[in-house]
Amino acid sequence: MADNINPTGPMPKSAMIIGDDGIPTAIMDFDVVTQSAIQLMYDMASNSSDQEALAEISARYLDEVGADLFGYVTAAALKMMTSYVLEPTLEVCDGVGVNLRQSLSDAAANARKTL
Repeated sequence: MADNINPTGPMPKSAMIIGDDGIPTAIMDFDVVTQSAIQLMYDMASNSSDQEALAEISARYLDEVGADLFGYVTAAALKMMTSYVLEPTLEVCDGVGVNLRQSLSDAAANARKTL
């Protein structure tokens, strides 16, 4: 699939997902993925302190978009969450002298060692 997308051209409206066996398994509508990812990002961010709500949100989105698209939606939501929620938060922390970036780097290094 990715071999057929021109990275400098406009995004296609949809793409066919092909399994390892060469058989089409799904059609991915990029607008649906993007819209669902934005909604998922904000639903997760606004409920970050409520673990039950986060589990319910995950289950709801899995049910709404289906298993074939859920990975794409969550990957897009993670990228957006990093760019549009985490980075502005880190910029505020930087501005008030709280070095949260280093804490995140330390936590990532620790996870890599222990996982």
